[in-house]
Amino acid sequence: MQERLSYITVRGRQIPLWCDIFALNEIQEKYGSIGSFERRLIGVPEEAKKDWRGIRKEPDVAVIIFALELMIREGYKKADMLEEGVTPHEDPKVLLMDIDIPFSELSDIVHGVYKRCFQSKK
Repeated sequence: MQERLSYITVRGRQIPLWCDIFALNEIQEKYGSIGSFERRLIGVPEEAKKDWRGIRKEPDVAVIIFALELMIREGYKKADMLEEGVTPHEDPKVLLMDIDIPFSELSDIVHGVYKRCFQSKK
């Protein structure tokens, strides 16, 4: 199976997003655990265990920003490896200023990229 990047549209351009073991390592270093990151990303209280339906609150915007910067950086690296010709590379912080997607939708986008990290690459 060919690995495929996810993309987000910024200023009419497709910007690659990628989550891999290196991204997970940074996430774990910053948030203490992968689960804590995920809960904050999608707005689930820390004490919630299994069934998250109906208890979602507001996603943590700082977590969304951290994840987007990280996934954009990793996306550019992966695009280079796959020779997808995604150029020029832009500073993720600059790109974030131009994203016009509601933060709750950004949370869902980032969560989708994050979840793909756990799927088999066979």
